[in-house]
Amino acid sequence: MFVHSLINNSYIESSWRPSEGTQQIADILTDTITGMGGKVITSAEAIHFTAGSDSLTSVELADGRVFSADTFISGIHPAVTLNMIPKDKLRAVYRNRIANLENTISVFSLYIVFKPDAFTYLNHNEYFYKTDNVWVASNTYNEKSWPEAYLLLTPAGSEVDGYAKAATVMVYMKYEDVVKWKDTGIEERGNEYLDFKREKAEKLIDLISARFPGIRSAIQTYYTSTPLTYRDYTATVDGSIYGIIKNCNDVLQSFVLPRTKIPNLLFTGQNVNLHGVLGVTIGSVLTCAELLGMEYLIKKIKSA
Repeated sequence: MFVHSLINNSYIESSWRPSEGTQQIADILTDTITGMGGKVITSAEAIHFTAGSDSLTSVELADGRVFSADTFISGIHPAVTLNMIPKDKLRAVYRNRIANLENTISVFSLYIVFKPDAFTYLNHNEYFYKTDNVWVASNTYNEKSWPEAYLLLTPAGSEVDGYAKAATVMVYMKYEDVVKWKDTGIEERGNEYLDFKREKAEKLIDLISARFPGIRSAIQTYYTSTPLTYRDYTATVDGSIYGIIKNCNDVLQSFVLPRTKIPNLLFTGQNVNLHGVLGVTIGSVLTCAELLGMEYLIKKIKSA
């Protein structure tokens, strides 16, 4: 109940939709890192850690570059991270526990670009369910019943002026629905995959049209993504949108600590502590506290 209240309080007392999009959050973080002498490298996939007698010494990228460091912090899925570490450096029981933790479902996303002054801006998120039970819409659907629910939102911007420029629509989708293309890469999945995405998008637009008549005629173009997209861009298992499922009935079983079994490897991100922007922010404090000390860090935060 405390966690639920904490999350809802953050919505009530703070920002809930950033004007001009969420990219600015990444930009501000990047500016902060570079301003302190750090460097942000993109399009650089980490594939392998090199280890010494008891700790990691370097990480290798897919393009062959190697970076050495005293401490490594991984924000990607713990199971994916552990797969990069030589097998003899971790006990099998630890690997198996992380690998066998259940993950949340993935999503199919529809990104709509509207014609000018064609669709009214919504200053709220639109949640739609076909049934009265909102808890069964995640993984009980079949091909005929999909989509059973969706989230639709229109991003805020300084030039909204009563009309939306775009919309994002998200629908639960199981990894099994796209597993036949699991061994393909981005933009390399073939025409059958493109047909699959187009069919799902049109079916979703039909459902949205029941709630917003005329939305189809307002669409200039649209783009889509699937669980494979999330898997390849975020390095999470099966494209899981919230990583490891937290179990309130067995908290310790699904709990992932920032500190790992390797002294100089730390975890951070949505799999540590809580999901979402608030959860990741709190989780990052827990990770940093492993290096700086919690009392020191909290004093720094308060003084700032």
